[in-house]
Formats: sequence, C-alpha cells, structure tokens
Amino acid sequence: MRTDEMTLRLAFSLFSICVISATARAQALAAPHSLMCTPGELVFSEDFDPETVSDRWGFKADFALRDGALLRTNVNPTESKRVFLKDPSFHNTIIQFDFKLSGKTTDLRLVTGSGGGYNSVTRIHREHFQLNTPVDRDAGIVPSHLGECVRNPRPDQWQTMTVEYWGDEMVARLNDNEFVVGKHPIIDRTRKYFAFQFDLPGSSIDNVRVWKATGQRKNWPETRDKLT
Repeated sequence: MRTDEMTLRLAFSLFSICVISATARAQALAAPHSLMCTPGELVFSEDFDPETVSDRWGFKADFALRDGALLRTNVNPTESKRVFLKDPSFHNTIIQFDFKLSGKTTDLRLVTGSGGGYNSVTRIHREHFQLNTPVDRDAGIVPSHLGECVRNPRPDQWQTMTVEYWGDEMVARLNDNEFVVGKHPIIDRTRKYFAFQFDLPGSSIDNVRVWKATGQRKNWPETRDKLT
C-alpha cells in the first residue's frame, strides 16, 4: 500500500508540473498588447533554447546561445554584426522581442526588407529609440526619419519591444509612455528580410515572436490622434 501511495503521489506531482509548465508556456505565447493591429495567428516563435532553437537563424561565432538568449559575442569586437531569419514572409504583422542592452552595444536594430532593399529600421539606443525608412531609388523614395522617443536608460535590464505594421503605418512601443508612430509608403511591403543588427558586442535578444495581423483596431484612428 505504501508503495502504491508513493507512486500515486509522484504521478500527481509530475502531472501538476506538466500543467504548470504548459500554463506558463501558454501565457508566454499569449497575444501581445498591441495598439494598432489586431493579432491573429502566431507564425514564428523563438526562445533560443539550445534544444529547440530554429535552424532558420543565420549566424556565426559573432553570436552564441547564452543563458536562454542569443548573445552578441566578443568575436570581431569592433564590427557591426547581424543575425537574420531565413525565408521570412511577413506583411501586416506584429513583431515582439525582448532585448538587453549590455556591454559595448549602443545601437541595436530590427531591420526588415523586401525586393533586395530595406523597408523599415527600428533603432534602439541607450537613451532613445527611433523609426527610419531607407532609400529606394527605383521607386524614387529617399530615406526618412519617422520619429523618435526618449527613453529611460536601463542598462543590463530586459525590456520588451513591440513593433506593429499595417499598410503604410508602423508603431514601435516599449510601454504606454514610450512609443513612436510612423507612416511611409515603403512600409506597405511584404517583409522578406528580417534581421537584428548589433553595432558592438555585449547585448542579447530573446523571445522573438511574430503574429499575423488580421486588421486595424476600430479605435486606431482615435488612438493615433492621441499619440501623435
């Protein structure tokens, strides 16, 4: 009887652990708190777990899996380096990722592109972040600075950036008080290039999520007016 009782207790404990783990996972993958877009299907998710990391990432010794995140290492310490996702295809989209500005990194960028060129750059600095669009000579488009937001420096602390794209508009947001809203024709393109760029070593990214956007929120025009 004693053995049977211990076996039942062990089985119950293992079941409870599985339930808690599954619940935590579901919460971690919950739809983002977005301002402009209505989130739909989760189309990509990455936790940088060594056991499950996607083989779609392209990087060399400049990056390494460390402490459950992707770290820009000290290899080639004076050069800007990128890690990119192979074969992306995102148009109206919500991208979310955690980042930690550490070490020598002063400029972390989320870069998207299409047709051999870029279509948006979200640049995170220690004391501000900004949205830019690049040149497209074939379309007669010149580079544009869409806006920037001063932010409180948080060295060596994890933060979450959410970037939303719908049509020719985009929003980058750290929280309810730190955000940038931008609009430009070059944004309204399918993103076939997706990369993170680090100017110098030391920083990390984690929990990269991409959701398909199914529409703009009904209150977005009012929200946009309040934000801008």
